[in-house]
Amino acid sequence: MGKRADWVYPANLKRNNVYEVKEEIEKRRSVIIVESVGDSMALFEHGYKNNVVTFGLGISSKLSSALVALDPDKIIIASNNDSNGETNHGLISACKTFLQLSSIFDYSKLQIKLPLKNDFFDMHLATFEGEDNIFDEWNSKTINMEAQIKKIHEIAVANKFPDSLIKRAEKILNDTA
Repeated sequence: MGKRADWVYPANLKRNNVYEVKEEIEKRRSVIIVESVGDSMALFEHGYKNNVVTFGLGISSKLSSALVALDPDKIIIASNNDSNGETNHGLISACKTFLQLSSIFDYSKLQIKLPLKNDFFDMHLATFEGEDNIFDEWNSKTINMEAQIKKIHEIAVANKFPDSLIKRAEKILNDTA
């Protein structure tokens, strides 16, 4: 109930008098940001309870504030991987979210790690087809920060992000060079 921009789901849900997701985020010191409830449920099913949902592309100020309060050491931006289409809207959204969050958090705490399939629900379905370790494979995937920052900058410029985000991308790029 209410506007989705006001939700911090599922971290704000109590189950058996416990904020299970919030506690998992605090315990792991990391949070995974996903687009949908289906993604969240798939992650939860495979032991990754430390996630929050954006309910679409982009991140709300309420969710950003909640992340500040949670103060994680690592924030994984895992929008959908729309790589089969003409435009990977999930990657573009992840880059924009990265740059927005980099005004609040040190960029070294942020990383983009898209699902290995279109989304985490598709990864969940893949486990029924025998890809038992697909979530562990996704989790253990290493990210080259310098290469990722270059790609974020390229996407910001190519997709005509607001000047403030392009300047932030340039600053981070210069810091990592």
